[in-house]
Amino acid sequence: MTDKKGIYIHIPFCVKKCNYCSFNSYENMFKYEDEYTDALIKQIKNSNDGAIDTIYIGGGTPSAIKEENIAKILGGVFSHFDVKKDAEITIEVNPGTVNKEKIKSYKQNGINRISIGSQDFSGEGLKTLGRIHTADDIYTAFEIAYETGINNVSLDLMYAFFGQTVENLKKSLKKIISLNPEHISTYALSIEEGTPFFESVKNKKYSPLSDETYSTMYETICTMLKGAGYKHYEISNFAKEGYHSRHNTLYWKCNEYFGFGAGASGYINNERFKMTSDILSYINNPLLKEETDLLNEKDKMSEFVILGLRMTDGIDKNEFCKRFETDIYDVFKDELDKHINITKMIHDKNGRIYLDKKAYFVSNIIFSDFI
Repeated sequence: MTDKKGIYIHIPFCVKKCNYCSFNSYENMFKYEDEYTDALIKQIKNSNDGAIDTIYIGGGTPSAIKEENIAKILGGVFSHFDVKKDAEITIEVNPGTVNKEKIKSYKQNGINRISIGSQDFSGEGLKTLGRIHTADDIYTAFEIAYETGINNVSLDLMYAFFGQTVENLKKSLKKIISLNPEHISTYALSIEEGTPFFESVKNKKYSPLSDETYSTMYETICTMLKGAGYKHYEISNFAKEGYHSRHNTLYWKCNEYFGFGAGASGYINNERFKMTSDILSYINNPLLKEETDLLNEKDKMSEFVILGLRMTDGIDKNEFCKRFETDIYDVFKDELDKHINITKMIHDKNGRIYLDKKAYFVSNIIFSDFI
């Protein structure tokens, strides 16, 4: 385990839940945001302290609450933790709920990276996804970020959703590339139970796109972004040199992070935990956990391999040996032999074990062998 630690802060408030969203979020419950902010700060102050490398404020829609509350939450973090001077501090924003005053406040309170939930650039696509913003709102939010002095911006892109074609996807990709952000995250539509999309599929209003179309779209994304100079550093993420997400990389390297907020997950002292998801229960008791899982050594090895294989650089064999005091082949010989010598989906070269590019599309099947 390295000494790098992060903080994830969950803001569960939304103006409107998107049609695909299965995250812990609540529509129009803003009357509780002040109490929720106080509960967050109570949880923060009751945690262990220490040095922090990354902070990520996600949701929900963090930009939907008052900027004063974001400032108050960050103030609680800075007063309790030793936040490193070069820490990466990210906030997610919805282009429909952000403005210059908010972003200026974010910058003044230490935020140096913004993740814009753009998702798509066509009016029809945004309507299908249930987004509350327009394509023009994306451009405005993007411009404001740079005007305010935040020079590290990530854009999200969804694909393989109902009605989208490869040509539609190419148009959105061209628009993202024209903006030239530092980072791009891509997400294939996942049909989750409890979402409007799940009911639409169940009622046969929509049919999921074929695996062939999904694969073509993924290949299109990889090709176009590589051609535009972005490094494909993780299965779903692309960045300019030096702008990979340090916070997400902390997850993929199995480093520790605190989880603050309703439904937030964390990993501290070999324990993976999830805070109570219900917003009112959290406000009443922000120290209540609804799930805890103490990992044994084999669990930690499995997670290290599965998460490490998500990164295109893969796993450093020496790092595995140093962390677990054993050779990776002593633990996963059969699994590695299968995918290196039979399926040819994994390579072992130059001290690293990594996925073949053709394996990205079926990565979850490969990962299941290491559980």
